[in-house]
Amino acid sequence: MSADQNSGQDRKNLQDPRGGFQNLHFRNSNNQHRVLRVMNPRPEHGENSYAGSGRLQGRVALITGADSGIGRAVSVCFAKEGANILFTCLPEEQRDADETVRLVESAGRKAIAVPGDIRQKSFCQQLADRTIQEFGCVGHSGQ
Repeated sequence: MSADQNSGQDRKNLQDPRGGFQNLHFRNSNNQHRVLRVMNPRPEHGENSYAGSGRLQGRVALITGADSGIGRAVSVCFAKEGANILFTCLPEEQRDADETVRLVESAGRKAIAVPGDIRQKSFCQQLADRTIQEFGCVGHSGQ
């Protein structure tokens, strides 16, 4: 059998994954909380599985979109490495952002959630200014 024939055979066995899962409407943030409640196993963002070693001690991280998912995992891991965190979230994701703050603080670091839209240049400048106001810098704190 030639490579072309084999790849054609493989395509016959493929199934469209879009129809194999319940449609949970992820865009509606009210539904997102319901989705997280029914996820099994629940998402783990490093709060239990990651042990830091102080590699970011004395550092400050400004992270965009850390209210959930990969951004939350980065925040938690950076905190476990010793960094303080200021992060953005959309106003409608404040409940998720509060959970990220709780996880970072449980790692012994300070976290500040700032709601807003990073598509706005003025908001981005405010983020940098707020980070410097709260922590004295962005990046290395000089401690």
